[in-house]
Amino acid sequence: MRGYDGTSDAACNGTDLQVSFKDVCKSYDGDNWVVKGLNLDIKKGEFVSFLGPSGSGKTTTLMMLAGFESPSEGDIILDGSPIQNLPPEKRDMGVVFQNYALFPHLTVEENIAYPLKMRKVSKEKIQQQVAEVMRLVQLDKMGKRKPSELSGGQQQRVALARALVFEPKLVLMDEPLGALDKRLREDLQLEIKHICNRLNLTVVYVTHDQGEALTMSDRVAVFNDGVIQQLATPEEIYQRPANTFVATFVGENNKLHGVVQDVTNGIAEIRLNSGGAIKARASLHARKGEQCTVVVRPEKISICTDVSECAMEGVVRESVFYGDELRVHVEIGNGCLLVLRTSGDERSESYQPGASIKVGWRPEDCEALDYLP
Repeated sequence: MRGYDGTSDAACNGTDLQVSFKDVCKSYDGDNWVVKGLNLDIKKGEFVSFLGPSGSGKTTTLMMLAGFESPSEGDIILDGSPIQNLPPEKRDMGVVFQNYALFPHLTVEENIAYPLKMRKVSKEKIQQQVAEVMRLVQLDKMGKRKPSELSGGQQQRVALARALVFEPKLVLMDEPLGALDKRLREDLQLEIKHICNRLNLTVVYVTHDQGEALTMSDRVAVFNDGVIQQLATPEEIYQRPANTFVATFVGENNKLHGVVQDVTNGIAEIRLNSGGAIKARASLHARKGEQCTVVVRPEKISICTDVSECAMEGVVRESVFYGDELRVHVEIGNGCLLVLRTSGDERSESYQPGASIKVGWRPEDCEALDYLP
């Protein structure tokens, strides 16, 4: 069984490499594979997010790295040594979970100190390291409180401090902000990113939140069906998706289906199933005579005033005001709908339901990918 080979994208040399998955597979019953032929390299000091829907294999991969699950096949390498047979406590990794997993009867200081006590660190050293990490996560005035006296965001800071206090080789985070409200989650995303950058930590972060992965990561591994579909920087994931799954899972995308008529100099000419023809940047999936899916981001679509530059004509079916933006739903034929985004200030007659409209985009702003109905 073979999956996506992430090593080609890692840009790691022997001294920078910290974690490697080598042909790792995981099955619980011997028939159904949760992770399939995973190859992935992670550099020291890198923040890598595992992004994907439920059941895609991202959490199982993290649990194998942490030692809470064992691979069915393959090797997991940390700093040049295989660790798949090491128990979790021998792997020198800090782990942060969504449910915080704090001891309710202990104070903040005692919760943070717990990993050091288990390692039989001296009391003086414990006091010093706990004080330092509490300042780092801005909890230095809350050491005597119990978890029940803290907000959700403060409790998550305690969980983060506990994972950092013993200076682990690696920090693993599994949906750590999933239980928080949107505003607090966004604030903590930046705080965690800044702390990890300041300490030059290697972080593996599991999330199903696309915005979180794009905001925090150096690279993102997009999982689906036990395979990494694409491993790249956030910008590459968003602007140059490897396939239709990535394009539709990460951010909002319009999908158009058609048949490739020709490919010239990296640009594909496509006859749309809904009628009309367009041009799009050709991926490896775009082959003459075959069906494809064309994807284009809503922000790349604009209103055309010059007929020659327009991709197609349509009719406005709905305009939805979101405050800072207006989303306009345009039918371009045979029931095919496009969504475009424009400034929330532009609530003109052009966007009223029933209005005729001409929309278009540059060929380099859309991509012909694999056919996915």
